[in-house]
Amino acid sequence: MPFVLRGKLKEIPIIPEKLCIGKFDKNTNSGMLTITHCRIVAYVMKAMRKCLSPYLRHKLPKKVYVLGALHDIGKISPSFLLSIYRDMMQSVSHKLYNRRDEFCDEKKKFIRHEPISEAWFNNRYAYKGKIAKLYGSILGMHHGRRGVISLPETHHKYGDDRWAQLRSKVFVPLIEEFGDPCFSPIDECEAELMAGFLSTCDWIGSQDKYFPSSGKIKENEIKSMVRKAIKDLGWEHAVPRKGKSFFDLFGFEPRPVQKEFIKIITKHGVYIIEDSTGMGKTEAGLMGAYNLICKGLNNGIYFALPTRVTSERLFGRVKSFLEKAFSNGNRLCLTHGQSFISELNDEESSLPSRKKWFMSNRRALMLPFCIGTIDQILKAVVHSKFNFVRMFGLANKVIIIDELHSYGAYTGEITNALIEKLLKIGCSIIILSATLTRERKEQILGKY
Repeated sequence: MPFVLRGKLKEIPIIPEKLCIGKFDKNTNSGMLTITHCRIVAYVMKAMRKCLSPYLRHKLPKKVYVLGALHDIGKISPSFLLSIYRDMMQSVSHKLYNRRDEFCDEKKKFIRHEPISEAWFNNRYAYKGKIAKLYGSILGMHHGRRGVISLPETHHKYGDDRWAQLRSKVFVPLIEEFGDPCFSPIDECEAELMAGFLSTCDWIGSQDKYFPSSGKIKENEIKSMVRKAIKDLGWEHAVPRKGKSFFDLFGFEPRPVQKEFIKIITKHGVYIIEDSTGMGKTEAGLMGAYNLICKGLNNGIYFALPTRVTSERLFGRVKSFLEKAFSNGNRLCLTHGQSFISELNDEESSLPSRKKWFMSNRRALMLPFCIGTIDQILKAVVHSKFNFVRMFGLANKVIIIDELHSYGAYTGEITNALIEKLLKIGCSIIILSATLTRERKEQILGKY
C-alpha cells in the first residue's frame, strides 16, 4: 500500500537526473542514461528511413524519428529504476528502495515502462486529441504488446507529479534537438507499420556491440556509430536484373496458363492460379512477382507453404530463380519454426555474415526474399508478440501462398484476414492451388 501521511499520499522520493539510466552494465556498475539511448534510437530511425523502399518512406512520416526520441521516456519512473537497479537502489535512494512494493502490479511485478511512456505522451499532447492517442499507442506497444492504458501520467503507481516533472525535464532537450511529432493523419494500419519500424530501430540501437550499455559514448560520436551499425547490418532491397524473359529464368518456354497469367498481372491485387499439380503454377507465380518488382510496384517476395518439409523442398528451385532474376537473389532466407538449425540457412547459401541479427523469424521477414511456412505470416494478424514487426517486414512485398486448398477452415479464416491487411500495406498476393471451391474463391476475390 502507498505511504499515507495524515490522509494524503506521501511524496515519492525522486533521484538525480544523472542516475536515470535506461540500460545497465553489470560489469562496470554503471549504465547508459535513458536520454542517451533515446537519442541513439532517434538517429537510427532517421538514418534507417533513408534505407527503406519508396513505399515505406511514403508511409512513414519524415519526422517519425521523433517517436524514437520519446519512446523510453517511461523509464524515468520509480518502477523501472527499481527493476533495473534492483538491490543497488539501496545505495542510490534508500527511501525509494524501502517503498518498492508500491510500484508493482497485481502480480507483484514492477510496472513496465511502455504504458508510462504512452501515458506521458497522451498527457503532453492532449491538445491534439484522438490523433495524439494513436501516436501514443505506438510508444505503448514498442516491446511487443500494448498494455492497458487506464492511468493518468501523474498516478501514484507511475511516480506522481514529481516524477512527471522529472520526465518533462528530460523531455525538453530531446524536443529542442528533434522537434515535436508531426501528427500527420494516419490510420491504425499505418500506426502498426510505424510501431514495427520503431521496434526494429530500438533493437538496432540496443546492440551493445555498437552502443555500449555502460553509456561511455561521446555525444558527438553517436551519428558515426549509427552509420557504422546500419552499414554492418546491410539492409537490402530486391534488385532485379531487368529484361529477363520466362525462358531466361526457367529454361523453357511458358505454357498457356503461364503466358496468360504473365499477361494479366500488371498491378497490385489478389491473383489466383488454379491448375493441376505439376503444370507450372510455381514458375507462373514467381514470374508474376518478378514483373511486379521490375515495375517498381513491389519490393521483395515471401513464398508461403503449408509445412516445413514443403518449404525446404522448394527452397532450391526458388533460390535458382532468384539468382537469375535478382542481383542479390542469393540472399534467400528460410523461415519456419526450426529454420534456425537448417543447413539451408548457412552463411554461404543465403545470408551474409550478419546472419545472427536476422536469425529471428520476425526479423528475417525484413530481408528481401523469404520462403517458409504460412504460420510465419499469419502471426502478423493474430494476437502474437511483435505481430506489427512482421507487418513491417511484409510491407510492399509480393506474397505467394501455395497449396491454399490444403488449409483447414480455421487457417482459411485467418488467411482471409491476412489478405485484407496485406493489401492495405502495399502487398500483392498470388495464390497457387490445384483446386478451390467456388465459395472459397468468392471469399478471396469477392471484394477485390
